[in-house]
Amino acid sequence: MTGPMTDGHRRNDLKQDDQRQGAARDAPPLAVRTCGLTRRFGELTAVDSLDLEVPEGSLFGLLGPNGAGKTTTLRMLLGLLAPTAGTVEILGGPVNPGRLARVGYVSEERGMYGYMTVEEMVGFTRRFYSTWDDRAVRDYLDLFRLPRRTRVADLSHGMRSLLALTLALGPRPDLLILDEPTEGLDPVMRREFLSMLVKEMAGTRRTLLFSSHVLNEVERIADTVAIINRGRLVMTRSVEEMRTNEKRVRFVPQRRMDPRELEGPGVRRVEREGSGFVLTVTDDLDAVLARLSTVPHFVLEVMDLDLEEVFFEYVKEGGGSREDRG
Repeated sequence: MTGPMTDGHRRNDLKQDDQRQGAARDAPPLAVRTCGLTRRFGELTAVDSLDLEVPEGSLFGLLGPNGAGKTTTLRMLLGLLAPTAGTVEILGGPVNPGRLARVGYVSEERGMYGYMTVEEMVGFTRRFYSTWDDRAVRDYLDLFRLPRRTRVADLSHGMRSLLALTLALGPRPDLLILDEPTEGLDPVMRREFLSMLVKEMAGTRRTLLFSSHVLNEVERIADTVAIINRGRLVMTRSVEEMRTNEKRVRFVPQRRMDPRELEGPGVRRVEREGSGFVLTVTDDLDAVLARLSTVPHFVLEVMDLDLEEVFFEYVKEGGGSREDRG
């Protein structure tokens, strides 16, 4: 039985409500929001109840192994594929022609008309946008050394990727969605490409959402990452939070211990290593270290993880929990 609510309880509840509402007001507006987004192809569930939030102005990396559901998710955001269930919002509301006009998109297929020259492809695309920036497009063509009079079909795969990006950037989109954008680029052009993207988007309210399997590139330019595995979101975290909280801890106690004694909040996994243990920590690092330090030990060592190591932690053996949010 629960007793009657006192004035103190009411004040506490009101204070908590005010704090929640204040946090919601302080949060940046969202460029992308999905709720329960699901897509099935027959018996296959490609995307499974995905709740994804991409803050406006962020450089957001969407990661996952092949077949995780990244491309399917991006296609649903653009209205190219209808969800089986759930909702999608972009730029503050449902997907519609007006909002899609403010979105730039580069697909894995780099779909363009092969019989057109680069110059003709630019002119053709330009007609669809009132916000087209001729000067910026000329600058991109020069930067990427794209031959204006060459047919699209005669361009290398990497050159077609750069042309597709140029066309996507031409109308100065509020939201730029890129699916494996550096596929086919050589290392030098890849570096130029990424540097240009950061320069183009940083310090503005424009949003970049991109999928990639090249993890060191994602770590270089993204400020937030999400990991999808088997159609489910298993982690969303800012890169700064990830670097602060995602760690391994090597611990060698002075007495015999059962691994279960080392489990607790913030500890994802405990593995034996010789006479000691390695703990994979995903949160509350200071609290975990404080708890371990109370046990007499020979070694207590913190090891940093890069994005590739974090990625494999979340996707191996099904990715663990449904979602860890930093």
